[in-house]
Amino acid sequence: MGVSSRRRADISAINTPVHELRVYVDDAALPTLSITEIHRLQPYDWSESKDKTFFYYILEGQGDFHLNDDVLSLAQGDLFVVPQNARYRTPVGIKLLAITTPRFSS
Repeated sequence: MGVSSRRRADISAINTPVHELRVYVDDAALPTLSITEIHRLQPYDWSESKDKTFFYYILEGQGDFHLNDDVLSLAQGDLFVVPQNARYRTPVGIKLLAITTPRFSS
């Protein structure tokens, strides 16, 4: 199986009032994962991981990350995992690299 490579200009971007997303890997060459940069701009309600596992690496910023009933204080350079069937919420202003398996689809 080959791995596709993309130049920075080819990376897709999705901007909403709540967040900016840059999708780095999300194609048939790697059907089991996606890699997305997320910049949280505004607060939002809780999310649920359901059948996915999220690996988040903090690129910029710091704040309290809510995972089920726990609150984690995270900062640039931290790596954490959101397991399947978990409720979570990320802080405003933080920039994350999200590796999702299986691949995230909206």
